[in-house]
Amino acid sequence: MKLIPALYSLPVNSKLPFAQCHVTTSSFYSVYLFISFLFLKKMNPREEFLINELAKVSDLVEELRFKLQLLESTQLSTPRHTPVLEPKVADPDFFNGKKGQVKFFLSQVNLVLQAQPTRYPSGHQQVIFAASFLRGDAFMWYQQLAEDPASKSILNNFSQFSDHLIEAFGEADLVSVSERQIAKLRQTSSVNAYYCEFKRLATFLKWNDAAQRTIFYSGLKSSIKDEMAKSKRPDTMVELAEMAIRLDNRLYERFQEKRSEPHEFGRFHVNQSKHDSAVVPMEIDGTFVSSGSSRPRGRLTFEEKQQRIAKKLCLYCASNSHSVDNCPEANAKRNKVYPKGRAQSSKKGSV
Repeated sequence: MKLIPALYSLPVNSKLPFAQCHVTTSSFYSVYLFISFLFLKKMNPREEFLINELAKVSDLVEELRFKLQLLESTQLSTPRHTPVLEPKVADPDFFNGKKGQVKFFLSQVNLVLQAQPTRYPSGHQQVIFAASFLRGDAFMWYQQLAEDPASKSILNNFSQFSDHLIEAFGEADLVSVSERQIAKLRQTSSVNAYYCEFKRLATFLKWNDAAQRTIFYSGLKSSIKDEMAKSKRPDTMVELAEMAIRLDNRLYERFQEKRSEPHEFGRFHVNQSKHDSAVVPMEIDGTFVSSGSSRPRGRLTFEEKQQRIAKKLCLYCASNSHSVDNCPEANAKRNKVYPKGRAQSSKKGSV
């Protein structure tokens, strides 16, 4: 703005220093000063103030334009990162401080934190997320921890928070408890469920692979052991579990097939001999009784009677050598002496 006093001191016919004007102000402002210098020898204070304000606005516009160009060039050179779509996972179960469940609760919390790392990036946010699922005695423990100024580092570190939570609500002797539970563990449903519970308890024990295979095999159902006896037993715990699960699935599929199969009580027929002298067995509720059997015979169906009449067979024993009136078996049965109380029932069974 030092250019304006210099213009006042110049004569009317003097040349305007365009180079200095271009460097000091914008081109628009330079043109305006040039016109003013040509038509006015002096500017009043009001015009000088307006020109100064116009110069400030022009400089500000140039500065903003330069920053905008710089910002656009920076955005074009910087690659755009698309947001990562994190999977949706179920929230952990509430933990009320029950003994033996703290590690299960922390496993569920870790599952959420690993699946959604950008949602809970800091240790403090991770601790807050885990504490929101505490109830009962566990939440009272957290409340005391949050009110203690000396516990600030624990509340900002999820690993330390987990260690203190396990120390407060974990089993006193987790190894001994796990050994007793895994020794009593037996397969009561599927092999898959049995194996999951077995591995949960085995994580607290420093057993080698051979010891795990022995205890795991002893808890299987007898049907699985019978199927395993047909082939060589695997040499590793993982292969043994896979084999047991595969056999259990096959047995279950076969069980479902048996349930879907119809119960066939089909009618059994015995072919007659070449001379058609053999006796055709009669049916009683899906079973048959031969003519010489001592078991009681049932009544013939209407179709069976019509078939024997058409073939001229005995209605009692199905023989083609006589009729039912001359049937020796029927006459022998009629003349048979029954104990008291059975005569009437035998008459009902005759044709």
